[in-house]
Amino acid sequence: MNNIHSQSVPSTINKKVRIFNRLERDIDKEFPFQFKKNNLFSDGLIFVITGLIIPFICAMILEVAFSLHESVLKESNSWQFYLNSFVYYGSNGLGWIILYLRNKKDTPRNYFYWFIYFPIICALMFEILVFSFFSSSQYKTEITNLSSMAGQIIGEILIIIFFLCQRIESGKIAATFRKEKFPLLLLVIIVIIMMFILSTIICSYLIEQKLMNVKESDNQKQLNSVLNSNNQAIFIFGYISLILLTVIVAPLCEEICMRYSVFYLTGNRYVAIFVSGFYFGFVHYGLEGDFQHLLSYTSAGLILAYLFNYTNGNITYNWLTHASYNIISLIVTVTS
Repeated sequence: MNNIHSQSVPSTINKKVRIFNRLERDIDKEFPFQFKKNNLFSDGLIFVITGLIIPFICAMILEVAFSLHESVLKESNSWQFYLNSFVYYGSNGLGWIILYLRNKKDTPRNYFYWFIYFPIICALMFEILVFSFFSSSQYKTEITNLSSMAGQIIGEILIIIFFLCQRIESGKIAATFRKEKFPLLLLVIIVIIMMFILSTIICSYLIEQKLMNVKESDNQKQLNSVLNSNNQAIFIFGYISLILLTVIVAPLCEEICMRYSVFYLTGNRYVAIFVSGFYFGFVHYGLEGDFQHLLSYTSAGLILAYLFNYTNGNITYNWLTHASYNIISLIVTVTS
């Protein structure tokens, strides 16, 4: 009797534990993610060095030796910022060219590099176009910032469209909504709570704000700046653009490029967790040298990267988690 009872308990526990895994495996068989498509020690190493290591080291040197962040705060067009941007875009461009020459038909790789160049090119085009019409306006700066945000939104939408045109990826998202409603909702809630505890409360509030006396990040200031206009039309357009970018467009685009593409390019799912997490953080603070917010952004990136690994490359979980987190953060920002 004791033997029968001791065997039935683990069996019941295993059955409950396998509920989520069974649903996950069904979709993985139909829409598998290629974690080992690239070799970590060839293409993966090229990507990590040119995409993260070189830009990170350059930004760190410029911050320590030449006060990159302080120079940006005083003058947005400082030589430190331009040099840092040149290294960032140049290094990634070099990596893109090398990887393209090694495999010209590698579509998943392109999303990462499209994310680096598409939004900034669209933003610059919009800024030039709008500035030519409103160069003498008293709201010139605010209009330029809005046009830059509009260009970024269009650039990221283009990436999303290209991604969803891939039937395997759009099919996997649709299948997840259809077959995994309960695990999807449950895991999204759990991860959001984890992100708020680790990233928002511990890293941002307790360590950065209270212990280090660090103020609002440059990235957050840029997003909030569109809500500070005295012009009603600019305020309304800025509010709509901010919601569209932070809640709808950016979460999906960033997960495509910083999770899906990074894991594919790295060639090792465990190394990719750290590459993805640190790159996500660097994108939000690196160009301005705002290293004081490294912990909060990187911790959020690491959690999202682990989630992508845990769900075997199912971007649906990351997309909804990222979007929900941004919605809550936006509500808190607006109401406060």
